[in-house]
Amino acid sequence: DLTVDFGFVVPAGAPLAQRERNLAPAPATGETTPAVTFATWQAAHSGAPGDDTDSDGAANLLEYAVDSLPENGTSQPSLRLAADPATGRIDALFTRPSGGRADIRYGLVAKAGLRDTAWTTLAITPSVTQNNDGSETVRYADVASASAFAGSQAGLVRLEARLDANLD
Repeated sequence: DLTVDFGFVVPAGAPLAQRERNLAPAPATGETTPAVTFATWQAAHSGAPGDDTDSDGAANLLEYAVDSLPENGTSQPSLRLAADPATGRIDALFTRPSGGRADIRYGLVAKAGLRDTAWTTLAITPSVTQNNDGSETVRYADVASASAFAGSQAGLVRLEARLDANLD
């Protein structure tokens, strides 16, 4: 597993908002391209899955999962937390190839503090927005209201990218 971690603090008195849901599949383009797998991608890029070839803080497997370039330190994964000042809601967002990678399992896990040792899988269904450039933005809405953060005003969120080479 390869991960990226983010921390957050909920503004005092912030109300909780409803979760957004958009489970619509990516629109068909009419064009077919060969399926990209980590094995075929790795043949074109140097380094092992856990290597950070370009020293940008993202391991090769994560760069594959979100379609950034492992040889270019300025091509970093687009992963962020976004706070809505009006509602206090904190969303976790990342960009990946449209439809994701067939051999990658994406997940969001969390813990309430640095001293906590266990990460909890968040049961938030993300919404997906097509970006019209072959990518999509995945949004996990209102992560701060997840039960993993019950009674806490701060927390850590981690995006996990797991390789599922046999697609099971």
